[in-house]
Amino acid sequence: MLKITSLTLDHVAGVTHATVTVPEKGVMVVHGPNERGKSTVLKALRLLLSDTLFSSGKREVRELKDVSADEPPTITAELTVGEHELRITKAYKQGSGRCELTVTAPRTENLTGREASDRFAEILAQEVDADLLDALTIEQGKSMEMLVAAGLGPLEQALVAAPGADGDQDSPRSGEAGAVSSVASVSSAASAADTTSLIDRIEKERKRYFTPTGRPTGELDAAQKAVTAAQAEHDEADVRYGQAQGLIEELGRLRADRDDIMRQQPEAEASAEKAEAELTAGREEHAVLERHRAAVAQATDVLEVAEQRQQVRSEKSAELDVATEAVTTAAQQVEEATEAATLEKQQESEVRAKWEQARRTTAVATAYVNYLAAVRDNVRVRQSCEDLATQQKAAAEISERLGAAETTVSENPVTLDTVAELHRLAADRRRADGVRDAAATTVQISGPGGGRITVDGETTELDT
Repeated sequence: MLKITSLTLDHVAGVTHATVTVPEKGVMVVHGPNERGKSTVLKALRLLLSDTLFSSGKREVRELKDVSADEPPTITAELTVGEHELRITKAYKQGSGRCELTVTAPRTENLTGREASDRFAEILAQEVDADLLDALTIEQGKSMEMLVAAGLGPLEQALVAAPGADGDQDSPRSGEAGAVSSVASVSSAASAADTTSLIDRIEKERKRYFTPTGRPTGELDAAQKAVTAAQAEHDEADVRYGQAQGLIEELGRLRADRDDIMRQQPEAEASAEKAEAELTAGREEHAVLERHRAAVAQATDVLEVAEQRQQVRSEKSAELDVATEAVTTAAQQVEEATEAATLEKQQESEVRAKWEQARRTTAVATAYVNYLAAVRDNVRVRQSCEDLATQQKAAAEISERLGAAETTVSENPVTLDTVAELHRLAADRRRADGVRDAAATTVQISGPGGGRITVDGETTELDT
């Protein structure tokens, strides 16, 4: 079964654009003046349904070329072929051309190029009787002998007798007149038996379905009831068909979505691989981050310990500052004491120098007086010498202690106690130096017995 829903022509012969929509029921008649494209519609349909390739340059393609435009003849039809509902478009151009096929039922198909053309031809071969189609599409001016050969002479006569049999209301053209006369001669040659036979066949068929009174026979009545039941089933089937159509459309959308997903799959796989790589890198970075966090936590613990130690050190540093300040103060005091000691030592040196000069000035007198005293009291002087020796020894010890103290002072920080000890040792040394000097300047004095000598304000009588 072949059912045409619509036929659209673009740049076909002299037709720039036209669309023929066929109603679902009834008969559609295409009529109009000559050379307006009625035959072109039929030729275009036959070319579309033929096996002529869309890239062909055959005569039937060239005949439909629009000479006023450099565009390929394009034919589009919406058809129902058996159970297939489809839309086919063919743009004919030698060496290239274009073919697009969209099938919406019973399953969605979208094809292009040679694949679309082959699939369309396959659907037509399964559902359409090509010979019957040729018999039912007789173009203007073509021979109708095939009707006679098929035993349809009266039909041929009716077609010939009908004015403008191809839909034209005008009288036939010169070429058409020859065709009519040719057909008429063949028709006149047919025997009357053919006509009688046809009428008998029609009467027989009528009796098969109607009684002499015109009422339907059992077969027709059953057929009508079957039609009623079939109509009910058809209505129900329409409902199911609508539901199925919705499901088919949904399936089409899902398949389109699937196709989109399939087209996007390589990019999605690439994105997935990239995401996987980024995830792997992210995991590595996360591991590094965790290690850094662990290091930071460990460093935080170390920092806390260091801060505690720093606090202790700060406290100790404060104590150290106090001690340092005390040491600084003590050092200043030691420096002052050292300066005082140095000054005192200088003064001592000056006094000693003066004393030495005075001692030398009075050396002779002192020695003479001491000599007289020694002569007068030899025993006492001898005892004094022994005491002086003892004191000299003590002075030597004191000197050694003083040297050791000076060494200690040079090796150790000076304290107030050390300074006091230095002062004490210096005093002892001065006394020891006096004793030493006294011992060193002891003289023996002789003179007349009974004489007197004064040493340091002390008068002594000389002995015998």
